[in-house]
Amino acid sequence: MMTLDLPHTKEAQAFFAHAEALGLSVNEPQFQRICEFYTCLLEKNEVMNLTRITEWGAFLTRHILESLLYSLFIPQDAKVLDVGSGGGFPLIPLAIYRPDLHLCSIEVVKKKALYLQETLQALGITSVKVLSERAEDLGHKPHLRGAFDVVTSRAVASLPVLAEYCLPFVKREGLMLALKGPKWEEEMLKAENAIERLGGEFVDVFIPEGVEALEQTCFMVQLMKVANTPRLYPRQAGTPAKNPL
Repeated sequence: MMTLDLPHTKEAQAFFAHAEALGLSVNEPQFQRICEFYTCLLEKNEVMNLTRITEWGAFLTRHILESLLYSLFIPQDAKVLDVGSGGGFPLIPLAIYRPDLHLCSIEVVKKKALYLQETLQALGITSVKVLSERAEDLGHKPHLRGAFDVVTSRAVASLPVLAEYCLPFVKREGLMLALKGPKWEEEMLKAENAIERLGGEFVDVFIPEGVEALEQTCFMVQLMKVANTPRLYPRQAGTPAKNPL
């Protein structure tokens, strides 16, 4: 792993201030792990397309702080599934910040799944399971279907599609959390039929007001699982994206 000099710069100070405003307490060992994660990501990003956000301050705000927003809605010791982990968000920041969580990841691109495994190992995090299969296929596995307290996803698909990927994994009265942009209401209107059909219900949307770096761009959509997902769903791999409910 290459090493970078990442002292408590003004960007880091801004990150700590924003985190505190949100009620997040990131300690020094966790921050050091975040720095190590940054170096791992930059190193791998030279040979893989993992992120376009590589500047230190933007990484802390757009990747780490946004990922830690999920923690505000995840109960203690929860069983959590992250669908489409990609470059590791929100999966790895959650693993660093919330060691109490029982985390599992779905990343269908095998080279990205391998990157996640290698990065977690480099950070000394051994408890996260990474699965490299389609969510549509895994959603029918008895040991995974309806098995998670919380299912998270970030920058994967529009809400009608995302609901079909995620809700089958959520247990009754569990949550699906999706971080969306300013057009979240438009997506919600299009997703109403899908959410209802899949056993979900819109609960709320969280806007990080008072944190200028996020309040215009981040909207945490919260869905609750209120009924079992019919056996038909998720449909065959590729169908949700091609023909949303």
